Amino acid sequence: MQRLRRLHPAFYELGLLAVAAPLFYFPQRFPEWGAWLGVGLLVALWPLRRALSGRWAVTLPVAGGALWFWLLVMLPIAVWAAPDSLRQQYSLPRAAILLWNFSLFWTLVTHAGRDRAALGWALVGWVGIVQLLALLAPFGLEPRAKLPLVGGLLRLIPRPLAGVFSGAEGGFSTNQLAGTLLYVLPWLLALTWVGWRARATRSWLWWLMLLCTGWMGGVMLLAQSRSGLVGLGVAVASMGLLSLRRGWLWLSVVAAAVTAAAWLAPRPWLELLADSPGVEVLGGLTTVQNFRTLVWGAAVTALGDFPFTGMGLGTFRELVYLLYPLPGISPTYDLAHAHNFFLQTGLDFGVPGLVAVLLVYGAALVTLIGLSRLPATLLWTAAPYITPRALAVGWMGCLLGQTVYSLFDAVAMGSKPNFVWWAWLALILAAGQLWLRPTPAPAADPPPTA
Repeated sequence: MQRLRRLHPAFYELGLLAVAAPLFYFPQRFPEWGAWLGVGLLVALWPLRRALSGRWAVTLPVAGGALWFWLLVMLPIAVWAAPDSLRQQYSLPRAAILLWNFSLFWTLVTHAGRDRAALGWALVGWVGIVQLLALLAPFGLEPRAKLPLVGGLLRLIPRPLAGVFSGAEGGFSTNQLAGTLLYVLPWLLALTWVGWRARATRSWLWWLMLLCTGWMGGVMLLAQSRSGLVGLGVAVASMGLLSLRRGWLWLSVVAAAVTAAAWLAPRPWLELLADSPGVEVLGGLTTVQNFRTLVWGAAVTALGDFPFTGMGLGTFRELVYLLYPLPGISPTYDLAHAHNFFLQTGLDFGVPGLVAVLLVYGAALVTLIGLSRLPATLLWTAAPYITPRALAVGWMGCLLGQTVYSLFDAVAMGSKPNFVWWAWLALILAAGQLWLRPTPAPAADPPPTA
């Protein structure tokens, strides 16, 4: 009993979230009352947090206000706007997942923003969950052969996990896997490099990070997602620029030059970055540019037709064929999303919902700039190279690499891997609360355990 009292309050909340997760991610496997039980568990998080930690939630003036507006206004509208025939199939399941993700965000940002021990454990858990996904993914990846040698290697790996999850009969989505890894891999790569430069190679923590980085990098290559690989390249290049003196200036100049080049000559960029489906599902439409421009054109037109409400959460994949036929693309092909995270967010939640999400991105960017300018402050005494600046540079690589990926593909809001996006933003904003607020919390090292 005494040991239970010593547990950090976050463990109780995370335990409650773990119990509730199956009710939100796999509602079809539970009776109808399971949904109400899940909502009750999420509601119970708030008084539990108040009772154990003395606060309802951390104050986030910009990001918090934008997310509450998105939850209370735009999410209900997104479900209401969906046609009756598609609401049960797409909108409600995605809305359930988003409710759970929203609760996870506030648990992480509230507790990890108060002391370094909580932030450290949250980082370990965040990396650990994505590493688990990376460990399982090779045994369920779609059998694709975009890169000759890698495609041949992928065919040699047994696929016992293909079809384990509903909707994944062909295997785990390679592009979605690559987008998910981009929320973690550049950050791990940055910390591994900083540790090597600091001659910390005798530390077990450094070797563990190197192992995770190498495995995730190998899985990223197996996924053969061109948008994911280019996003990773952008992340590495941006982190390299940030390591220079006046790195933010250099990064801004290079980003402006690349943006201008992409705007003036979009065709080569489209051919390089985008992944198109196989010809058998496109009815003869084979070029990447034609596929992407057709989908984007339909998405932009749809967003202009439904600017305030969106088309309904998750319904673009069906409504696009009814309202905006795509020449050369078979109506039987499951489009899934608009192949652009920001366009898809607008289609799901309307322009107001998209603006709310962009405000959260802006708050994260401002936080990273602030963290990168701080003097060296320890997170762990066992890893003195993990400083606010190192964390910020790695997260900035994730932000830029994932943004490039998101221009050509999407880990859409409400999809099952989307919780990594919420955790990533929560950790960035929690680090800002911990180190950028006027009275930082006292230091406390987590126990040295793997």
